[in-house]
This record gives sequence, C-alpha cells and structure tokens, in this order.
Amino acid sequence: MDREEFARLLGDQTTACEPAREALLAGGDFAVWDGRVPSRQLAGIYAARLRRARK
Repeated sequence: MDREEFARLLGDQTTACEPAREALLAGGDFAVWDGRVPSRQLAGIYAARLRRARK
C-alpha cells in the first residue's frame, strides 16, 4: 500500500482522520503489516487507552 492509497482510506470517520491524513501526506512514517495481531497484544493496547481516557 502506498502513501496516497492509505491517505484515501483516512476519510472523515473521526476527528483524528484529517490530521493523520495531513501528517501522512507531509511525509510522516507509516507501516502496514500483513497478517494478524494476537488478541493479547491488542487487549493490552486497548486497556492502556481506556485508562488514559478515564483520566
């Protein structure tokens, strides 16, 4: 997936999409992995986000 294709996928679903799209098109780093992520890894990420959001 190239930079422009990825930027097109960042529509207006959330308020973060526009700044993310702008950063991407300005040359920001990005990575797209092929494959699955273990659920335990995602659970830790989402738990940390939830703790920060509750603060």
